[in-house]
This record gives sequence, structure tokens and C-alpha cells, in this order.
Amino acid sequence: MLTGGRLAAAFLMMLAMIGAMVTYLDDARFFREDWPAPIVAAAIIGFAAGWSQLGGGLGRDFLASGMFGIGAGVVAIVFFALIYGIRSAWITHFGVQFDAPIDVVAHIITTGLTVLESAIASRRTLAALILGSMTAGIIAEYFNRIWR
Repeated sequence: MLTGGRLAAAFLMMLAMIGAMVTYLDDARFFREDWPAPIVAAAIIGFAAGWSQLGGGLGRDFLASGMFGIGAGVVAIVFFALIYGIRSAWITHFGVQFDAPIDVVAHIITTGLTVLESAIASRRTLAALILGSMTAGIIAEYFNRIWR
């Protein structure tokens, strides 16, 4: 159901994921030419997580919505790591053929866990994700109350 809170949650989580991704790419010293694709992927995943995870938890109180925001941020970053792992396996497959399907799965898991580890190890990225997600939850709750 389309409500103001759910729509605000989707757009605000999208912004939180963009902010976290920009700090991650800056900390990891990616070339600026490589920035658009991960930022667009993070925006799409953030929108989906905000709509489904955060938007579904609105309607309680501001603190609960802030916590739902953090949960949606965790879901979004895990899905981003999974999609990044799949992308890495796809690109690697063109250069080196994997011997067995389990090698592809191992590559996806290893790459995804590396992305998660890098995001958690970077204080700026973690702070941007937590603060942005919590703020998204609180502001989405506000919009949920005034615009139904």
C-alpha cells in the first residue's frame, strides 16, 4: 500500500545507502570513474530495503522506527555485498573459467564477505550507514504520521 511513510522510507534509505557507498568508495580509494555503478546499485537496493523493510515497520514510535531503519540498513548492505559478489564472479568467469559450481559459490561468498568486512572496518562508512539509516527511520515515521 502506498503511504507517505513508506515512500519517504524508500527515498531516505536510498539516500542513506548512497551516503554510505560514497564514504566506502572514498575510503577504499576507488577511481572516480568507477563510482557510478556501485552508487546506482546501492541506491536501488536502498530504495527496495526502505520500501519493504523500513516501510513495513512504521507506525509504532520514533525509537522503534529508528531501530527498523538500522535493520533496513543492515539488510541493504548485505544484499549489496551479495550482488557485488555475484558481479565479481561474473566478471572473473570471463577471464578464468571456474572448475566447479562450488567454486563460483565460494567466490561469491568470499567477495561478499570481503565487502562486508571492509564496510564494517571503515568507521566513516559504518557511521554513515548507521546514522543515515536511523535518521531515515525517524523521518519516515514523521512522514507516516502526517501523510497517510
